[in-house]
Amino acid sequence: MKTIISLLVLVVIGLACSLEPTITKEMLDSGTLFDPSLYNPEKYLVSKSIPNPTPEQAKKPVIIACHGYSASTFEWDEFRNWSTGRTDFYLSQVLLGGHGRSYDEFKASIWHDWQAAIINEYNQLEKAGYQNISLLTSSTSGALLLELVSSGYFTNHINPRNLLLVDPIVIPSDKSLSLIGAVGPMLGYIETKQSVAEDKVYYHFRPQETLQQLQSLLTVVRQDLERGITLPMGCRL
Repeated sequence: MKTIISLLVLVVIGLACSLEPTITKEMLDSGTLFDPSLYNPEKYLVSKSIPNPTPEQAKKPVIIACHGYSASTFEWDEFRNWSTGRTDFYLSQVLLGGHGRSYDEFKASIWHDWQAAIINEYNQLEKAGYQNISLLTSSTSGALLLELVSSGYFTNHINPRNLLLVDPIVIPSDKSLSLIGAVGPMLGYIETKQSVAEDKVYYHFRPQETLQQLQSLLTVVRQDLERGITLPMGCRL
């Protein structure tokens, strides 16, 4: 009941306000700030920093780290800082498609676009000859990875060694997401409560179009889980 009341309040507010948010240049949404991986991909992607590995390098573990919905590569910066100087594995920080750019680019993206960035780095690493690849995901990228497994992507590719899911989202904690298809077009967007520092690395405004995409992805993954998802041979979850 509380969720329904909250949604009614949001709808009333949404009808009274513009469907386009007021974005300042200090926000990631503005299009004046971009994820740093777009400027220096070789600092974030192993496929860019070591495109032609030696036989020894090709055997070394590579971890592809993927962030969540409305976030950026920032989510795995602490892991990157911790791993700096280590020689026992490589780290690729993937920026999901549509993310880390302007609000309009985020708004226009679909969940297949988000997932495509993960696929591209995996393909590039495989093409370069890397043999020991694992995927590390948080939140929504966990759902994107589960969908990759369920859809049979790895059938025609080398199997990943490990799939690591940190806080994977399957059922959203905010139950109002299930109603976004009905109320979303009236709201236009959802504004998040976060700090000025967080505005630089997470979207301050979440377009209802992307929330609908998130809901669609979670519906697909829940159905896949109900049917049962079989891991690739030799892969650990």
